[in-house]
Amino acid sequence: STLLKGVSIEKDQTDTYELTIEFKETYSEQNYNQGKEFNGLIQINGYKPQQSLNEWIIANYPIIEEEPDFTKGFPNAGTSDEDITKGSGLYEAEDEYGTSYIFRGVVENNYVHFANQDWRIVRVNGDGTVRLILNDTIGKHAFNDYIDSYTEPNYDKVGFTYEGEACLINNPCEVTYDKETQTFTNQNGGTNSSIKTALEEWYKTNLNDYDEQIAYGLFCNDISFGYGRDDIAVNYDGDHELVYGLTNRLKQPSLICPNQLDGEGQPRTYGGLYKTKIGLITVDELNIGGLSHSSDESIWFYNRNNYLYLNANYWTITPWESFYSGGNVSSSSALIGSGASYQRDVIPVINIKTDNLTYSGSGIEGDPINIE
Repeated sequence: STLLKGVSIEKDQTDTYELTIEFKETYSEQNYNQGKEFNGLIQINGYKPQQSLNEWIIANYPIIEEEPDFTKGFPNAGTSDEDITKGSGLYEAEDEYGTSYIFRGVVENNYVHFANQDWRIVRVNGDGTVRLILNDTIGKHAFNDYIDSYTEPNYDKVGFTYEGEACLINNPCEVTYDKETQTFTNQNGGTNSSIKTALEEWYKTNLNDYDEQIAYGLFCNDISFGYGRDDIAVNYDGDHELVYGLTNRLKQPSLICPNQLDGEGQPRTYGGLYKTKIGLITVDELNIGGLSHSSDESIWFYNRNNYLYLNANYWTITPWESFYSGGNVSSSSALIGSGASYQRDVIPVINIKTDNLTYSGSGIEGDPINIE
């Protein structure tokens, strides 16, 4: 019979229990029992909680210590068929919260099914949440439709928001979400880019019922000062342009968002670091993940084996340079610049909580990690 149910003993905790055995029959004397032995077995059935998803990922995927060659993208050893999978796996990289673990290369077992959608794992964040990218596009959209004029510079139109308070590394701009009213609110007072509005409308329709499982994550819309040029330079056409911090990191990407200052050390009123429920992937994540900015068409071809190649020219959240129509980066099998008003595919990125998360599956395409 079961003596105790539902008793939880924490690690390093000691509990003492007293077991009393009584005879059902009543005897006037107990001499009958003297010298007798009583044998019994007490079985303790322990319950081992399911390993959290972030811990499971780190424990079940090889962590590769060799630093990739970011000038080539993936594969970094060559472009022959036998080199395609070399170096694929999980890499350590520091982010704003600590040590992150990010996938790179030909990854075939990071499929996730969540909220009736198919996703791929990008990385385990330093705070233990897991970043997912949708394994499909939600359609084409401009990064920003709101271009004031094509005769005056539109620097701020590369911002995820603009005309708001500065979104700095030590004070990211929070975008809060109310599940009951399905309302996103910019706490910095900024105006939405059109792509931010599109992402949030998709969230309301597709993820509202799963909101409690989705974490507020950091998204770096990096508009920091770029590669040692004057903050406002003159390009070969004679047009004014701004060059952003991405240019400093093409060969050495980072998951830590730079401080969002211009060439004179002043904060800008657009772009920066956001803390919100839904965003886009960064160029740094794509670069660490194995896609590269390269004119080598053979590298473009083999990059199509990369898990981040989604047969779509899709937006990142990272600006490259800005002039009349703005200039953000999009990705197909390589990283290229696109005017902010161009129509490109939109692929959402979210971060899920891993505490008290129930899941099953091996992560391959036919048996994805199914999050309940």
